[in-house]
Amino acid sequence: MTALVADCMDRILELTGLLAEESQKWGLKINTKKTRIMPVTKKNGPQQQVFSRGNEIEIVHYFVYLGSVIG
Repeated sequence: MTALVADCMDRILELTGLLAEESQKWGLKINTKKTRIMPVTKKNGPQQQVFSRGNEIEIVHYFVYLGSVIG
């Protein structure tokens, strides 16, 4: 598992792009079907859509990792 941490969604977009770029150099791809973004904020409202190589990355409020709920 890889975790990207940032203080704003724009930085997450930037980091996601950099991760995809570096991964591609090694012949790896981000599996957007298994990738999630979990914003941790007090702000409510619509979330910005995030795409990697043309595929949307799902935004969630919690997820299960090794049987534990994170969120």
